[in-house]
Amino acid sequence: MDKAMEALKDLGFVDTSDSIPWREAFPEFQDEPEYSVALRGARGKENLTQAELAELTGIPQSHISKMENGKMEIG
Repeated sequence: MDKAMEALKDLGFVDTSDSIPWREAFPEFQDEPEYSVALRGARGKENLTQAELAELTGIPQSHISKMENGKMEIG
C-alpha cells in the first residue's frame, strides 16, 4: 500500500483523506448554486473580468453576471 501511494504521489496525486467538503471550508458560499461559484472561481483563476469573458465567449456580460449570481442557470 505504501509503495502504491508513493507511486501515485510521483504522478501528482495527493492524499485527500483529511480534506473537508468545500462548502464547509467556505460557508459564505453555502446558499449559492455550485455552478455560480465554479464560474466565478474559474473566471478569477484566469484573471478575466466579466467583460473579457463575454468577449471571448460571445455570451453577453449581463448573462455572465446573472450566472455568477445564481439568477440564470448555465445552459
